[in-house]
Amino acid sequence: MFNNVYRYLRTDDWLDSKVPFMISVALLSYLYIDNNISCIDMYLSVGAYFLYVSMFLAFSYVINDFTDMEIDKKAGKKKVMHKLPKPVIVITMIALVFVGVLPMFAIVVEKVSYLVYTLVLYIAGSAYSVPYLLRFKERGFIGLIECSVAQRCMPLIPIVFLFPINWIFLGVFIILSFVNGIRYILIHQAIDYENDIKTGVKTYVSEGHNKYKAYVFAAFFIECLLFIEIFAWLAMHRFYVLCVLLLYCVFELIIDTVVKKYMKTNLFCTFIAVPLEALYNVFFPIMAAILLTIENYAYCGILAFLIIITFKPFKGKFAFVIRFCKIKRKKKKESYRR
Repeated sequence: MFNNVYRYLRTDDWLDSKVPFMISVALLSYLYIDNNISCIDMYLSVGAYFLYVSMFLAFSYVINDFTDMEIDKKAGKKKVMHKLPKPVIVITMIALVFVGVLPMFAIVVEKVSYLVYTLVLYIAGSAYSVPYLLRFKERGFIGLIECSVAQRCMPLIPIVFLFPINWIFLGVFIILSFVNGIRYILIHQAIDYENDIKTGVKTYVSEGHNKYKAYVFAAFFIECLLFIEIFAWLAMHRFYVLCVLLLYCVFELIIDTVVKKYMKTNLFCTFIAVPLEALYNVFFPIMAAILLTIENYAYCGILAFLIIITFKPFKGKFAFVIRFCKIKRKKKKESYRR
């Protein structure tokens, strides 16, 4: 039962790859502005924001699968949704909205602005796949922009309803998220290329835009520059964050070696080990939670929570390190035998 719900909500597509980074942006936005809220209010804010972004992303994926149901069946895809009556699917989507929206509504001060923005957010999240809302999925490069804005950038804005923030600080993260979103969507469309051609779905990549690889590399380069700026700014306050960056670089170098040298796979255009993924969704969120906990040990519960939700992606990436060590050990033994 749990596995079916997990697959139905497509949790693997957002819990590991989007939510931890969004939580880290909220934590850093709070940490580096003079906020004066109680420990309990902070826990409530983080919990409500987690539900808000999680349920929104789940809703976005469910409505995408709902509108693409016949197309997916035609492509031979088998999903949990295909076994459910349509009224049940609609009810679950409504439930996702309420579970995500109500907790934050209960604690924010500007309730009307919050509800208006949330309505716009859900419309934008639906517009990528719903035909009556333009179905941006089939609108070429404009579709890439819309999806990245809706799924990566707009969920960060509600942080302003929780506590005062520095807009320049948040703006850098919004730009970073936007560029990262473009890169991920291009990779996703490249992977789905054959199915999209088979079913007649017109995406930016399926329409024959071969320059998408150049855009993937360009997005990666821009993200690196933005992360350098972010870490430089953080290091001005806490020098030891550079240790996190150094540790990540070693980690990424090992993954890069395994994927390219031993697996003979293109690192940039598959989801096997997307460059910077471990930084976005493991190292950076944990670093943010550690910085918060150092300021106030009462926040160790938030750190523990982030460790739990980032454990699976970390385990997946650490498997490359284990494989690297095994290969090196094997080669070392073979050299001794010679």
